[in-house]
Parts: sequence; structure tokens; C-alpha cells
Amino acid sequence: MRIVERDRVIVEQVARWRYCLGRQIKILCDFEGQRATDRRLQKLISEQFLERRHILYGLPGLYFVTDKATEFFNMDLSKSKVRLDQIYHDIAVIDTVIYFIKNMAVDILKIESEKELRHKMGFNPRTHVPDFVYTQDLKKYCVEIETSMKAKVRFEKNIKDNYLKYETQYWIVPDNKVAIKQFLSQAKLKYNNIEILSLEVIQEYAQKFKDK
Repeated sequence: MRIVERDRVIVEQVARWRYCLGRQIKILCDFEGQRATDRRLQKLISEQFLERRHILYGLPGLYFVTDKATEFFNMDLSKSKVRLDQIYHDIAVIDTVIYFIKNMAVDILKIESEKELRHKMGFNPRTHVPDFVYTQDLKKYCVEIETSMKAKVRFEKNIKDNYLKYETQYWIVPDNKVAIKQFLSQAKLKYNNIEILSLEVIQEYAQKFKDK
């Protein structure tokens, strides 16, 4: 197998988001179709740069980088461990990245994942870090996918941190999480850079690229 630049891009994208679905790799790595994506992913699996694992029933296989890939491509980011309670959240994060790239014209090269941010900080687990941040027109923005209600003191602390650091803080919330949306709406009276978006709208948007 001849390694090309796109292979490095695939491995780096999978590593920075911990793991990805095949349909997400198609968009993040700018493939024209899913068949071409799957063929390249299969070659990377055959060469042991990626592995595909079925973690949860009903969920398509997730792609992970291998130790061989991190060594071959000289990547700083380590392999990621799976937390079962975080899988759907992590998939939602990548769908949100796709939404921001495609619908809001954010340059993928200007995006930093939580994993990359924590790597820069030395993986301090006690420090709040958004799910991803990006730069646009010399301004910094952050994006948070919030699927479960935090303790209110901690929640407001995170909002305040984002208010001080970012031009706008986007909070992506499922439609049925009324308590989260109410808390954010109330907080918006004090922290006026909050924007609330529907997770379902974002996921529907990301899914429409699936079969193209």
C-alpha cells in the first residue's frame, strides 16, 4: 500500500476526535462518496493503521487509530479509551463539527478538539475545556454539547469561563432536555454571548451527507 497525504489526514482526524464513524470520516476528510471512503478505510485497517470496533448493539463500527499509526505518522495524540456512557455524546460532537464546517463555513483547520486542548494543557482533568473551539475572523468561539444536566454551580462556572474567553459560546442541547435549555436561557440574561442550538437539527443536517 502506498501511503498518501489523505491517509495522514484520516488518521489525524480519527485521533483528534478519539474515534469516528465512517460517514463522519467521509466529510471530515473530504471524500466524494461513501464507497471510496470505505475502500480507503479498509486498506488502512489491512495495514494496521486503523481498527474498526463494534462497541454497542445497533451502532455502526467505530474507527480507532492504532499504536502503529501514531508511531508511523509521528502523532503526539495517544490512542483513546472508550467510555460507554460517552459514545453518543462523542458522536454528537463530530456531527456538530460537520454542521459548523458545512453550514457555518468554519475552516476545519481552525478547529481544536477537547483532546487537543487537554494535550496542550497537560491533561489537567480538573480544568473545564469545551468540546471544541475554533477561530474565525480573528475571534475565538467555543462549542459545548450538553446532553445531561450538571450541578448548577459547576454549570454556571463553565458558562462564566466561556464568557470570559470566547466571542460566542454555542450550547448544543437535545430538544427534550428542557431543564438545560431553561438554565441556559436564564444564564443568557447575565452572559450575553450564549447561543443555544438544537442537537436534533444538527444531527439531521449531518446525516443528510450519509449517502452522497
